[in-house]
Amino acid sequence: MEASRILLYKPKNKNTFSSIKMEGGINQKKKFAFIIFGEAFRKGGQGNRNHGNPASYEEQKAACQTQMDLVKKIESAGYDVDIFLGTYHTQYDDKIKSWYGEHLKKYIFHRTHLESQNKVIEDAIKIVRATNINYDVIFIMRTDIHLKDLYIQTYNPDTQTVQFASIVWKKYCITPCGNPRINPITSHFPNKFFDKIDGIFKGNLHNYLDYVPLEYQKEYSFLTDNFYDSDSAKDFNHYYKMIGRPENPVWHSEGMKFPRDF
Repeated sequence: MEASRILLYKPKNKNTFSSIKMEGGINQKKKFAFIIFGEAFRKGGQGNRNHGNPASYEEQKAACQTQMDLVKKIESAGYDVDIFLGTYHTQYDDKIKSWYGEHLKKYIFHRTHLESQNKVIEDAIKIVRATNINYDVIFIMRTDIHLKDLYIQTYNPDTQTVQFASIVWKKYCITPCGNPRINPITSHFPNKFFDKIDGIFKGNLHNYLDYVPLEYQKEYSFLTDNFYDSDSAKDFNHYYKMIGRPENPVWHSEGMKFPRDF
């Protein structure tokens, strides 16, 4: 798994993950694919490629623990959870694998930088599809996220819409096509919307709803109806913080609600 690019089988039918709840008359646990992507052990602000930094080791370890706390929450809802890690090679590869433990099913440590984070997600999706496991949920989140208790308490793995973390802060909350500009730090896709996942690869993740038009509440939703910028160094966030950068104490969109204030 140490090649710079890993090309794996992608089924012709993108919606191949049909749920199977019964086998031999016995209820089976639901299956949950937890994709964790991006640069780990980061230090610095938006756009930097400074990953594998020893100064962020303890922060990354703590962040991974919060992600595993979310895994426990998901398991308590009746799911078997498989973690798929798509990240870049650092001196801490063995450490991060150990922190995810037996839940880590497959991983890629890229040795050259890909052209975008979309491609990192796409390669991670490929390894999920290559398992041919009938997942009920695919959940995608960044590696460098330290989840706060409120996120873990609020997230519901049984959510039947495509769900993103939030709309972004009031400063840039509308896409070029007039849609809500999403905060894509986490993305939740139930089985019936697996055919919508590939929209992530089309361009700016914030503008996903320009590429994949969905109906609010019926087809997509937000974990919270508050407005938050995706970068917690720019805008305080009650649900998570990014490692390796300072946390902004100011919440710039306090009091705003979606869709009332959109």
